[in-house]
Amino acid sequence: MDKLAGLISNLELAIRYLLSGVAVYAIYLLGLCDPAPHIEWIGKQPIQAAFASVAVGFTVYSLYRIIFWVVGDGAAWLSGISAPSLERGTSIFYHNAYANFLLWRRKADFDEALNGYLHYRWAVVHFTYIVTFALWFAIANHEPHSLIEQWQWYAAISSSVLIVAAIWQSSFLFRVERELYSRLRAGGVESGAQTDEPPA
Repeated sequence: MDKLAGLISNLELAIRYLLSGVAVYAIYLLGLCDPAPHIEWIGKQPIQAAFASVAVGFTVYSLYRIIFWVVGDGAAWLSGISAPSLERGTSIFYHNAYANFLLWRRKADFDEALNGYLHYRWAVVHFTYIVTFALWFAIANHEPHSLIEQWQWYAAISSSVLIVAAIWQSSFLFRVERELYSRLRAGGVESGAQTDEPPA
């Protein structure tokens, strides 16, 4: 079980930072009229390209969490679908409710496989949002005669499908965490309980 949790954790980090950077850079290249010099540089300098992808991924992911996800968290709190919203009857301040949720979510005896699984699912959701926003930016700011210009309708349709999927999935995960938190507070589920198999 520890090996599974470690694998999921590594996948989560790769999706959040490395894969996000690769996706954003790839979409940027699709918006260029002549991406050949960039592709040639990647072939000649793979290590530097990998570091650049991580740097781009870390920057984009961090900005996304600061600028956009604050809105997402707030919407989930106000609509009552997130776990911290269970605290709204005891505190009018979001930071108090969120602090209580984090203490539960990060506590040492929380099952590592379940914790890693939730982190992985959230990483996929965040990646989907980032790709969607990158596509929107490329559609609005591409160079003439670029692939994005040629495939503009496909990019628009793809980004529309992605944003719907991301909103649906984030709403689902907010509700899952809310249900887990609710059961724990009610004493129905013990944190750290071991299961034979990871969640499907």
